[in-house]
Amino acid sequence: MKNLKLIALSFALLLSSFSFATSSSIDTKDELRKQIITILNKADIELTTDELVGEVSFTLNENSELVIISVSSDHQILDSYIKNHLNYKKVSVDALSIGKIYKMPLRIVKG
Repeated sequence: MKNLKLIALSFALLLSSFSFATSSSIDTKDELRKQIITILNKADIELTTDELVGEVSFTLNENSELVIISVSSDHQILDSYIKNHLNYKKVSVDALSIGKIYKMPLRIVKG
């Protein structure tokens, strides 16, 4: 019985440590997403369809600037739009690693 309580306690501690570890990661990604949306909202784009969908691969340099690696999309206009408006834009998110490649889905809707 004592071993069962010990195993249950260790399992509970393990689960709680995972929940604390993912919480800051989610907050960081959400903060970065908000900053990217703010940057893209300042620019105008002529949409020929109702929405453009793609995925952006990027990294951060030493100056906390986004460096766009690639944009995966069927629309050429989205590729050039993202590269022109996001490349080398400064973001302020401390918990992201310099040099690590991040991927973010992207959807621009005709407003």
